[in-house]
Amino acid sequence: MKNSRVYADIDLSAVLYNLESMHRNMNADAQVVAVIKTDAYGHGALEIAKAIEEVPYVWGYAVATVDEAESLLLDGRTKPIMILGISFEEHFDTIVEKKAIKVLAGL
Repeated sequence: MKNSRVYADIDLSAVLYNLESMHRNMNADAQVVAVIKTDAYGHGALEIAKAIEEVPYVWGYAVATVDEAESLLLDGRTKPIMILGISFEEHFDTIVEKKAIKVLAGL
């Protein structure tokens, strides 16, 4: 059966260029939170996070779920991770255990 899904080839150098372009227009002390939820909107969260891990003005990552946060941690990402979506009680132990995960309360 022929695969008819759309394929997007992501140029990670373009991602880095866009980050640098934003950074040039920000206050020198400002930091960026890279919103890479839902697999970076289909662009590959793990690949993008790995490419920007060493960018000094990227404070951390924002994801939608605990599962997405855990994927980043398992992939070796070390920056803080914010969960933008709902965190259910069954995930509380994981969130506390993985000190890199931050939760935005009330969202």
